[in-house]
Amino acid sequence: MGRQYAGILGAIAFTTVVLQGLGHDAEVESTLRSAVISTGLFAAIGYAVGEVAGWIVLDSVRARWADELDGHRIATHGSRSIGS
Repeated sequence: MGRQYAGILGAIAFTTVVLQGLGHDAEVESTLRSAVISTGLFAAIGYAVGEVAGWIVLDSVRARWADELDGHRIATHGSRSIGS
């Protein structure tokens, strides 16, 4: 998920800086330099956010799966644990 967020935020940052440069009649070299730097920074931020989001989703799915397994064990074996 981190790579996807990095790609999305990086592309948005690049496009935004280029459009801003075009709107203000900025020099091509300085606009592209700023766009590349912004792409790198926002891609790094997007990667970090995407990884955290992935961990949160994975943790939620694991917790839900564990709850369902526990519910199945209780329904199958009563209130006692499997080892008893």
